[in-house]
Amino acid sequence: MGPILWLLPGALFGAAEFFLTKVIAGRVLSGRTPILLLCAKLASYAAVLVPVFLLLPSAAAKWFGIGAGSGVLAVGTVCAVLAILKEKR
Repeated sequence: MGPILWLLPGALFGAAEFFLTKVIAGRVLSGRTPILLLCAKLASYAAVLVPVFLLLPSAAAKWFGIGAGSGVLAVGTVCAVLAILKEKR
């Protein structure tokens, strides 16, 4: 599989992890304890990252990791821009 085919699932995983982290941070800042969400986040890391980095060739794992990082960055940037635009209204 080419690098693009590993970037896309990595980007989707990064976006999902961003939203899960956003929900956890929101619950913590509101004073609630997100124990179940933290367990879900750790389980998702274990379910995806352990097989990716242990079973795939290193080139595929590298492209998946690049995709995951770019997914977090892209979704975070879009959310920040939308929040700034929403605040200015």
